[in-house]
Amino acid sequence: MDHNTSAGLKSVEAVLNYLVDTGEKPIIYLYPPPPGIPQRTGRYTTATVPIRDGRALLPQLSLDRQGFLL
Repeated sequence: MDHNTSAGLKSVEAVLNYLVDTGEKPIIYLYPPPPGIPQRTGRYTTATVPIRDGRALLPQLSLDRQGFLL
């Protein structure tokens, strides 16, 4: 599957959040952290990306090749 295969699919645009690689391991506390420690570390950025309807590609998708199935 290449970009040309997916280019003609219906799509919507959405803003997704991405973790910026700063070289430090991000930490998220799922409970109140110790005093003076932030709840979450790491730097995030957003990007507007197309999200395409992949149902037309079902016969071409493989867990072994793409790493997921619909």
